[in-house]
Amino acid sequence: MSVPSCAFIQSCSPVLGQARGYNMAKRIFCLILLSLVHFHSSSAASNKKKRQTRPLDDVSYETIFSLCEGTFNIPVIDRTTAQKSAYIRFWRNKEYFSVNTANGKKVLCYRGKEILKLSEFEKVVESEFLHCKGVGSRKLKHRLLNRYEGVSEPRVQRTLSKSKINQMVNAKFGNKAISRPVRASGVQVSST
Repeated sequence: MSVPSCAFIQSCSPVLGQARGYNMAKRIFCLILLSLVHFHSSSAASNKKKRQTRPLDDVSYETIFSLCEGTFNIPVIDRTTAQKSAYIRFWRNKEYFSVNTANGKKVLCYRGKEILKLSEFEKVVESEFLHCKGVGSRKLKHRLLNRYEGVSEPRVQRTLSKSKINQMVNAKFGNKAISRPVRASGVQVSST
């Protein structure tokens, strides 16, 4: 979107000059134009931020991995529903997916960060949990986001709530006394 030059504004001066002065109309026109440009640029920037991914199941991971390498050659009629949806996901985000080498093996990456398989997610969360000596799910999520893509706090919290390691480190004590309400009619007054 190009910004109109002063020649355009001056050519409109007979029309704009009638509304309480040329300067006031010029200011209003410029404010409206700037607000439209700002709105357009902010909405375009927010749309680019929204593309995220989550841990993939094994079939989707292998499909997108082979699509990135260029070795996917299963005919359309023989593809499963998971392969079709993975193909569509890759097609919509192909500029973000890549295959990189990490620790001597090839891994699928999204925006340069490794994507986890759902089957490996629990193992990665538990090993990081032990490494961090029992931190909470929010801190654990931020630590994992440095290396992996698609880690969310609710997913980490769900994994930790099922984990025996978390239950041993952060024990919940259930041996508290049961609170029983006292009724006024049950209180006896001693006579002295």
